[in-house]
Amino acid sequence: MIEPVELMREQVSTGLSSPSGPPPSCSHGEGIAMNVPTDLPPSNAHRIWRLMNSLIEAHPEWADPAAFEAARAKMIRLGLQAGFSLDDLFAIDDPKTILSLWKAAEAVENDLWE
Repeated sequence: MIEPVELMREQVSTGLSSPSGPPPSCSHGEGIAMNVPTDLPPSNAHRIWRLMNSLIEAHPEWADPAAFEAARAKMIRLGLQAGFSLDDLFAIDDPKTILSLWKAAEAVENDLWE
């Protein structure tokens, strides 16, 4: 799963998105530019939105980015200690799996599980 920041960097570097406005091949009066490639990779935005929505529903405090990043760091540390690679952990896109990882991280932190 591509992280949102990495996706933005990729889009900017490939010219798929430009913070300074429309691509040079289209002007505001022409409408949609027809010479833009149509074989773009599919967007993951809706999947990420659904995933985060499920996680925030289970833990409303994760709507705060700082709280979510702190929880995410705990889960990543536990996953690395358990032998997963960062790629393995970043590929997890199932909310139930993420919530199970969170429960395990909390259990380890509270000395309920070794």
